[in-house]
Amino acid sequence: MKVNLYGDIRNGYLNVVNQVPNSLGDLPENTSVVVGDVGNLDPLLEDGAAEQIIFSVPMNVLYPAHIVPILEHWHKKIKPNGELVLSYVDIRRLGQFIHSGELSLQQIDGMIYGPNHNYHSLVDTNVLDAVLRGLGYSIKMISPKEFFVTVEAAKNAN
Repeated sequence: MKVNLYGDIRNGYLNVVNQVPNSLGDLPENTSVVVGDVGNLDPLLEDGAAEQIIFSVPMNVLYPAHIVPILEHWHKKIKPNGELVLSYVDIRRLGQFIHSGELSLQQIDGMIYGPNHNYHSLVDTNVLDAVLRGLGYSIKMISPKEFFVTVEAAKNAN
């Protein structure tokens, strides 16, 4: 099973949303939408059942104290060799853009705090890399685009 958390509805996925969308239309086969909590997937998913979990909104929406426990929870849900995909605003890369003068402090307000001031944490790729490796993931790819970063990690088989 593939799981998409809080992003746009993806075909062929269990799409977990935080509120029921206004309009879904007809969903393709093998696509479902459920309201759930990204920090507690137990009612929706057995341990080791997910071949992939995508958290496609920036993980900056999570409170700092919740990030590691949520990553640990997702680790239980992903099967061996399964994949975790995360996106986030990286604080170091953002700082480089500010330092170089490419962005002003006023321009980064939404990048740090989110479009609706719903971001609660800033993520450092080096720290996230260490946390993921400590949980038993192998980093497959780190893909930066300006200050926004996507990480793909595979759960180790052991």
